[in-house]
Amino acid sequence: RSAAQAGRTHARHRTRMATLAGLLAFTSAASVASFKPQIISFDTLSQSRSFASDAHQLLAEALSNSGIIQLSNIPQFAALRKEVLASAHTCLSDNSVGASHIFEDGTLRRTIASLTVTGPGGAQPFADAKSSRCDKFNSVSDKFRAVADEAVRAFTTTLTSM
Repeated sequence: RSAAQAGRTHARHRTRMATLAGLLAFTSAASVASFKPQIISFDTLSQSRSFASDAHQLLAEALSNSGIIQLSNIPQFAALRKEVLASAHTCLSDNSVGASHIFEDGTLRRTIASLTVTGPGGAQPFADAKSSRCDKFNSVSDKFRAVADEAVRAFTTTLTSM
């Protein structure tokens, strides 16, 4: 076999491998994009006494198979989320609030964080959100965190009862 033939054969193999790798990546992306978690309504979950055994089974299967569920219809969640995001932007426009990082591409990321500790009064205030621009953010984020806490408690109560 000549060197030229070996080179062409090698090139065909590289092309096939690149095509195969592309197909695998596409297939992998398509399977990830098509994943849909089990959806359970907050109302159903929060009424654990009426949460039927077949629904318990769905929850158990979802958690066993993918480990993921989607909790839907959480009261006030969507509206409060929008308010928190909008007011966070206003709060972070005060340069003394939060932390910032400039990435190599010039993107500026501003971050504000808090924590939750175990026990009563667990949701701690945002320590560096003391600017007057943060008043609405602090108020709305307290409400949002309470709604999220209620959803987590409903999930945990149901899970514990199984």
